[in-house]
Amino acid sequence: MFKLKNQFKIISVFLLAFLGLFLITNKNSIMAMEKSNNIQINKEIIISKKQEIQEYINQKNQIASYIIDCTNIPNNETLNKLLEMHTNLSNLINYLREQIESLEEISNIFQ
Repeated sequence: MFKLKNQFKIISVFLLAFLGLFLITNKNSIMAMEKSNNIQINKEIIISKKQEIQEYINQKNQIASYIIDCTNIPNNETLNKLLEMHTNLSNLINYLREQIESLEEISNIFQ
């Protein structure tokens, strides 16, 4: 038992010496990113996402007006395509809004 305790002491001394030498000889410095830069980047991304949403909303409104124009034509394949595009744009807008919410939550965490 006494011999085992001595071995643990020797091992801990060697580990401590190794760690000390490692930290002394490590020449690679690490620099963290400033919080303000990270927040600024997130704000820029949020602004660009909001602009994208606005563009997609404008496209969606144009498609909605085309859909209204095509409703009187029976068996219109163009109407089906327009409805599909309208649905896809709605889904894309919702997805972008979710991304904005996530980015805003992340920005609030780092403030």
